[in-house]
Amino acid sequence: TNHAISNGNVILFTGNEPNALRTLGITGVHSVLAIGESFSVTAIISPNGTGTVGGITIDGAGQTIQWSGGSAPTAGASGRDVYTFTFLKTGSGTTDYQVFGAATNYA
Repeated sequence: TNHAISNGNVILFTGNEPNALRTLGITGVHSVLAIGESFSVTAIISPNGTGTVGGITIDGAGQTIQWSGGSAPTAGASGRDVYTFTFLKTGSGTTDYQVFGAATNYA
């Protein structure tokens, strides 16, 4: 799923998440962000017991997520899973980002 950051930094998925692992594609970032600048994104999904956000791309380049607690979260059985990601641009390359992720389930 691609999301242009110019459309806002909160992404709400309205259906039950059928995919065990979703990759979020954030676009419109790399060319406008200077080294040392950051931004945040919140993704809200209905996990349906299986759906998770497990990958991130910035303008098509895959990024490594550093998860709160040290590992990727599991899907909530019901309700909404809310993922927050903070991106810090550390260099000029398309993968020169520190990406910090966390998830919380709301029943």
